[in-house]
Amino acid sequence: VAVVDYPSIQFRFLCGPLHQQHKLSVPPIPRNKLQFQFSHSGGAGGQNVNKVNSQAELRFNVNEADWMGEELKQRFLEVHASKLTKSGELVITSQKERTQHSNIKDCEQRLKQYL
Repeated sequence: VAVVDYPSIQFRFLCGPLHQQHKLSVPPIPRNKLQFQFSHSGGAGGQNVNKVNSQAELRFNVNEADWMGEELKQRFLEVHASKLTKSGELVITSQKERTQHSNIKDCEQRLKQYL
């Protein structure tokens, strides 16, 4: 929480991820509960561009995340409703790196930022 002081007025701003704003604890994400799909990346990639499925797509269904607390699930659904598919999944894709492993790590990092 950041506090900005103006003459006779005080504003409070909430900053940071959901768990910091509302003091919710985020458990570690079990990797076996995440669904990944892989495809060819677009753009430059040298000789392997059309041979290697390096683009990673993470599909995270919050309603099936039994490792999350109910309060954290509700806050996630409220805040990120516009980013979810009709089936309630958050889809995160990464093709920043040239290797599948690096793109998986990038997807996981971005999911942690959402939580």
